[in-house]
Amino acid sequence: MAEPARLRAALEHWQQWSPPPPARPQPLAELTGGRVNRSYLVGSGDYRAVIRLNNPRSAALGIDRASERAVIAALASKPYTANCYYCDAETLVSEYIDGQPWSAQQWQSRTEQRRLAAVVADYAAQGELAGVRRYDYRAYCSGYIDQLPTQQQGSWQGLLTLAAGIDRQLAGQPRQLVHHDLTAANVIEAERGLVVLDWEYAGLSAGAIDLLGWQPAAADSAWQRQLRELTEQLCKLWERLG
Repeated sequence: MAEPARLRAALEHWQQWSPPPPARPQPLAELTGGRVNRSYLVGSGDYRAVIRLNNPRSAALGIDRASERAVIAALASKPYTANCYYCDAETLVSEYIDGQPWSAQQWQSRTEQRRLAAVVADYAAQGELAGVRRYDYRAYCSGYIDQLPTQQQGSWQGLLTLAAGIDRQLAGQPRQLVHHDLTAANVIEAERGLVVLDWEYAGLSAGAIDLLGWQPAAADSAWQRQLRELTEQLCKLWERLG
């Protein structure tokens, strides 16, 4: 396949990857499905890796790349993360995970949910990791809202009020690492077990957030209802900007 200019530039660093490929990798396929970045499978002999070209609008989309690098480094020894081979402000080069994204049926299966919940519990227990962003939800939501046309911003004031209330409650709680985009598409069933992809929205927040995706809304506590409303509104807001 042809090499787009940004991919060609990313491949110039191949000798800095760890472990390094035996020779300059060649692009094998573009990996479709992602909505934020562009990713390519590359290879050299039996060596395989995935190059992710970061979206130039990452900051506008609420992504903190320095924080993401800190998360990747902190979880580097975990079997449920893809090994990182190289990372800078523009690219992430990681292990190619040979497996299948979870289906809707797996996502809804109680047995599979318990497996994933064990992974969530493990990374949530890492504590307040150095260099990882602490979510300030009012400021985070404002960063999105300020990009909207002025005439649309007023309709999101309720979200700012909700976010400020959540921030106040979080101020009195220990923070946990949350993925913040835990969906079936980001869970890969691999030979070594479950692998969770795409940590770019990860940060320190309320651990309950990552469990809401499969927990019935009817079972929510008052706190979980607030967190669910926050995440649902953030998704709607992101769609306006994405």
